Amino acid sequence: MPARVEGTAADSVQKVLFTFYNDRLARIAVSYERSRTEGLTAEDLIEAISATYGGTALSAAGSKAGNLDDRILARWEDADTSITLFRSRYLSTFGLVLLSKHLDALTTVAHAEAVLLDERDAPARESARQQERSDDDRLKEEAVRRVNKAAFKP
Repeated sequence: MPARVEGTAADSVQKVLFTFYNDRLARIAVSYERSRTEGLTAEDLIEAISATYGGTALSAAGSKAGNLDDRILARWEDADTSITLFRSRYLSTFGLVLLSKHLDALTTVAHAEAVLLDERDAPARESARQQERSDDDRLKEEAVRRVNKAAFKP
C-alpha cells in the first residue's frame, strides 16, 4: 500500500511515495523539487547519486520509463535492487525510483490480481448496491406516505 511524504522547504525532495508488500518496503519513488534542481544536468545528478550511494550508473540515457513522457537517465542495479533516475518531460522534474526487484514483482502481480478480482466482483457489488438503494427508496416512500396520509385533508 503506498504512503506519501512531503519534503521540507530546505530539502531537494518534493514528494516520496513508499509502496509496501506484506508490510515490507518494496519501492520508494522520489520526486525532486524543480526549483532545487533547476540548472542541474543529468550528469550532475548521476554524480551526486553515485557519490552518495556508490556504484556506477548503467547507461540508460534516453530510454523511456513507464510513463511515456518520462525518460530514464541512469540506472544502478544489482541482483536484488534497482535504482532508476528519470526526468519527466511533462513536469520538467527529476525523480528517483528505488526498488526491491523481488518485492516489486510481487506487488505488481498482487495489483493485477486485485484489478481482476475487482472487475469480476463489480457486477455483484453493483446489483447489491442497486437492491440496497431500492430498499432504502421504498422505506423513504413509505415513511412519506404515512406522514402525508395522516395529514391529508380533502
